[in-house]
Amino acid sequence: MPVDVDAPHLSSLSLRALEVFASVAATGSMTAAAEQLGVTQSAVSQAIRTFEEAIGQRLLDRSMRPTVLTLAGSAVREYAVAIVQQLRALERAVAVGGTQQIPLLRLGMANTFAVTVGPSLVERIRHVARSWSIASGPTETRVEGLVERRIDFVATFDETPVPDTFQVLPILSEPYLLALPTRFTGSFSTLQDLAGRLDMLRYGQQLYVSRQIEAFLEREGVAAPAHYRFDTIDAVIAMVAAGLGWALITPLSLLKSASLSPRLVCRPLPGAALRRRLVLVGRKGEGEAIGRLIQRAAIEAFRADCLPELGRLLPDLSRDIIVAAPHPGGPPS
Repeated sequence: MPVDVDAPHLSSLSLRALEVFASVAATGSMTAAAEQLGVTQSAVSQAIRTFEEAIGQRLLDRSMRPTVLTLAGSAVREYAVAIVQQLRALERAVAVGGTQQIPLLRLGMANTFAVTVGPSLVERIRHVARSWSIASGPTETRVEGLVERRIDFVATFDETPVPDTFQVLPILSEPYLLALPTRFTGSFSTLQDLAGRLDMLRYGQQLYVSRQIEAFLEREGVAAPAHYRFDTIDAVIAMVAAGLGWALITPLSLLKSASLSPRLVCRPLPGAALRRRLVLVGRKGEGEAIGRLIQRAAIEAFRADCLPELGRLLPDLSRDIIVAAPHPGGPPS
């Protein structure tokens, strides 16, 4: 039997009234519903009366003990319970960073970070979301991806100024190193001197590392012919190992191509130093607790899984890596 509902009156119906009715229907008692909801019995009774007035139907037969649903109440119960359940799901979805899983987390990771630290990082926080989307291409690892809402958080080396509406959490800072093929035996005192003896291998212009290095060379007045350019960091390191030339790389980049390390010699840069900083960026007010969780997990994963191996590959240089302290608002380790 359909319930005769005057639709305009439903606009004044509160979600709280639906919740109270659903609790009474489930427990069969206003007293039990009041205890379940943490309110007084009179508050439950008032909410039910408000509900009945809104739909123009009696929902409970108060003459019976215990209270039973009327025919209209039985018809409404199904919808009230469904609405309350959806409300609870909505609360869990917007309360990101709480104890409940979120449906989907879209995370951008700089490629060298994704390959070296990413697996251990995700293993540490896999409980945060039911589904994951992880991207490490140039588009999804820029702050621009956050601005356009293609991703939720990004672990990036991008130095683009971040809007005030975003939160920036540091993860680590690493130095650039000079990578030479082991068979190179020439002497040099500056990068310009080296550029005159051996080709410099450059990165594709779409990579952050390329823009940072080119700006550094310009500041230092280093003019190196661009005879070779490669669109991945792995390719550059492979070409150095093959003896084609020299390049500027970082410890994480070397760790990603660790199998080639015996064919490389890594040294500090002659002259001015150059560093890059990895940060986690997310929106303020949207999952900040999750951001702090990701930051802490990234730092723990790097310390546990990457630093020991870097100490082996670069015994004298890995100490120049600076690992950030987790945000004080983060969860305990």
